[in-house]
Amino acid sequence: MGSKHMDKPDTDLTEQDILSWFKAHPDQWQEMPELRALIENPKQIGKADGPTSLADFQLRRLRQENNKLQAQLQSLVAVAQTNEQLMRRLHRMILGWAATPSITEFVVQCRDQLGQEFGADAIYLHLDSIPKSLSAIEGIVECDQMALDWLDREQPKHAQCGRFTQSKLATLFPGSESEIESAAVIALEPDGWLAIGSADESKFQPDMGTLFLELLAETISHRLNRMGDES
Repeated sequence: MGSKHMDKPDTDLTEQDILSWFKAHPDQWQEMPELRALIENPKQIGKADGPTSLADFQLRRLRQENNKLQAQLQSLVAVAQTNEQLMRRLHRMILGWAATPSITEFVVQCRDQLGQEFGADAIYLHLDSIPKSLSAIEGIVECDQMALDWLDREQPKHAQCGRFTQSKLATLFPGSESEIESAAVIALEPDGWLAIGSADESKFQPDMGTLFLELLAETISHRLNRMGDES
């Protein structure tokens, strides 16, 4: 009877018993690769996998990290290719704008090309001083600094992108705010704002790259300041 009792395994262990054992032997599990792999990554080690050594587990984890890095690299390459395409398109537009003889033609051409090339549904120039030749062009409005005081002026050269409230859209795109779902706003030098709106809510995002928009604003500012007020 004694031997029969000794052959019977003790199966009455509780979670607390196991936890107490680990506390009493804190380094023991380090010497057991299979147990360590199971503890560190239990979701990937099942009964169907069979015995798993620590080396197997580390190799699997290295492969996963490598796949993650490859995905990140592909994403960066895609962003770089997109930025390169944008820069080339901007360069072509600037060359075309440089040939326009008047500021009126420049603004009209700028507005039309932004709509065609980048899917902009509304483009507004908020100018502190409007040249006479631009006063009748749609989308040229007098800059209301008080109405636009919510815009970030601490970093005016950086575009502010995303979805805005209807009241803010009404100040940026007066009369067209109901059509706009996302927008980008960037300061013009020395005074004014360029607002570009889209009916696509995902077109302009707060975390998007804004280098293209900043270069665009610099180009428009330079041309407006150089041409001055035309009669």
